[in-house]
Amino acid sequence: MGFSALWRNNNNLPPSPGWAIPLVGHLYLVGMQAHRSLQALSQKCGPIMYLKLGLVPSIIVSSPEMAKEALKDNGLAFASRPYLLINELVGYNSVGIGIRYGEHTKRLRKICTVEFLTTQRINSFSWVRSEELSRAFRVLLKSSERKAAVNLRELLSTFTFNAVTEILMSRRFFGDASKGDADSIKFRRSIHQSLSLAIKFHITEFVPAYLRGFLEWLDPSIPHFKKLHEIQDRFLQKVLEEHKESRQSTKDFMDIMLENFKEEGSGGENVVKAVITDLILASDSTGVAAEWAMAQLLHNPSVMEKAQIELNLVVGPNRLVEESDFSKLEYFQAIIKETMRLCPPGPLLIPRSSDEACKIGGYHIPKGSTLFINAFAMGRDPRIWEHPTKFMPERFLGSSTDIKGQHFELIPFGSGRRICPGMPLGLRTLQLILSNLLHGFDWSFVQGKVYTLEDTFETALLLKTPLEVMATPRHSLDVYKVF
Repeated sequence: MGFSALWRNNNNLPPSPGWAIPLVGHLYLVGMQAHRSLQALSQKCGPIMYLKLGLVPSIIVSSPEMAKEALKDNGLAFASRPYLLINELVGYNSVGIGIRYGEHTKRLRKICTVEFLTTQRINSFSWVRSEELSRAFRVLLKSSERKAAVNLRELLSTFTFNAVTEILMSRRFFGDASKGDADSIKFRRSIHQSLSLAIKFHITEFVPAYLRGFLEWLDPSIPHFKKLHEIQDRFLQKVLEEHKESRQSTKDFMDIMLENFKEEGSGGENVVKAVITDLILASDSTGVAAEWAMAQLLHNPSVMEKAQIELNLVVGPNRLVEESDFSKLEYFQAIIKETMRLCPPGPLLIPRSSDEACKIGGYHIPKGSTLFINAFAMGRDPRIWEHPTKFMPERFLGSSTDIKGQHFELIPFGSGRRICPGMPLGLRTLQLILSNLLHGFDWSFVQGKVYTLEDTFETALLLKTPLEVMATPRHSLDVYKVF
C-alpha cells in the first residue's frame, strides 16, 4: 500500500505509512537519524502520524497545532514518560525526574523549581558562571598566543559541565585544559557514554512491560549500562557522603535534596543521586546549542558581524557581557531563537506517554501511546517559516515568539506539565557563554580545513564534525580578567 492510500483502522487512528510488519511494526521505516526519517514520513502522511514501533503504538506530531493539542489541551493525558532503559539502569530504577507522572514527580519538580531554579537562586550562582567563563577565556587566550586551533566542543562541554556540577554539588572537576582526577574523568566519560547508549535501539523499549524481562538478554547495551551506572554511583555516593559530613553554611542543591529525603534512608539517597544525574545529563544540551550557534555564525559571517556591532554598542570595548545586558541584546536573542529553530539539541524532544485515551486532530489516540514531537521537522517546515533552511535571525526581530513553551512552532524545551525544569538555568548559561565568545573574540575556521553543517543524532543533535576554530582577542587583555 502506497503513501497515497493511507491505512487507518476502525478506531480512527491518525494516518499511517502502510501496514506494520508483525513484531517489528514500522521500525523498518525509521533510520539511524530518526528525526530526518520521521520528517520525511510526515511530509507524506501529514502533521500527525500513527506508527507501531515494535509493539508500542506511537504518535508523531510535526506541526504547532498538533503539538498544542497534545501538550496543552491534553497535557494531563501526556504528563508521563514512556519506559526508557536509561531511566531504569542509570536512573536508579526510575526514581528521578523523568518518570511516570504522579506525586513523586510533582514533589521533585517542586523542589527543583522552588528551591533551586528560581530567579533568585539562579542569580545567586552568577559567580559560578563568571568563574567558569574566566577559565574558558584563559584557554582561548593561550591558544591565540600559540596560534593554535581550539576544539570548541570540548571547551563548551567543560564550561557547562563544571558550571552545573559546581551549582549542584559545590564541585568542579576539570581545570583549564579539561584535566581532572581519574574518578572525575571516568564519571564525565560515563555520562556521555550513557547519553550515547540511550538513543540506540533497545528492544525492551518497544514491547509491553510483561515481555521486557524475557527479552533483556537480546540487548547488548544492558551490561554496558550497568557498568556505567556502577562508575556513576560510586562517584556520586562519595560526593554524597562528603556532603553529609560537611558543615558548610551555604547549601547547594545536593544539600537541599538530602534535607528533603533524609527520612527515607538509602532509598532517599538514590532519589538524590538520580535527580543529580538527570540534571547533569540535561545540561549537555547547553554546550551543544552553543556549538551550533557558533557554527552557523561562522558560515554566516554577516550575521556574526551584526551581533558584534550590537554588542559593541550595548556593552562597549572595556568590559565583558554581563547577565544584566541580555535583555538589551535584541539581535543576539534572535540568534539564539534561530539556532534553536534550525538546530534543536533534542530534535524529537523527550517522548511522552499517554495515561489515558484522548483525541488529537480529531483522531483517536490509544492509552499507552508514546508521543514524539518532531521539533526538527517543525523548525524546517516551509508552511511555518519563510526560507526555512536559511539561518536568518532577522525573522525574530519585532516578533513576540519566544522559546519558553508558549509558542508551539518553537518549543526546544518542550511545553506544558513536563517542560524542561532546567530551562531558566540552561538559557542563562547559554546566553552568557555565547555572548562573551562573540564579544570577546573574532573567529575563523582553521585554514585549509573544510567544515559543513551536517548533523548527526548521537548524544543529541550534534555537528557531525566537532568544530575547531581560531580565536583572536578583540579587546585589551585586562578586559578578560573576570576573577
